[in-house]
Amino acid sequence: MLCLINSTLEDVSRKERVSDKTIMRAVSRQVNNKVDWSQYTDLAPLQSLAGV
Repeated sequence: MLCLINSTLEDVSRKERVSDKTIMRAVSRQVNNKVDWSQYTDLAPLQSLAGV
């Protein structure tokens, strides 16, 4: 996962000698694609990051 910081999926797949599909499957297993917003009561920190 750290290899993906400031890199493209294709760059990482070449460097690690695995297919880009393999990298995507690994990322998909590690990162949730849905957020349960009921867990968050204070959204002020997110607003400051968004520049709002």
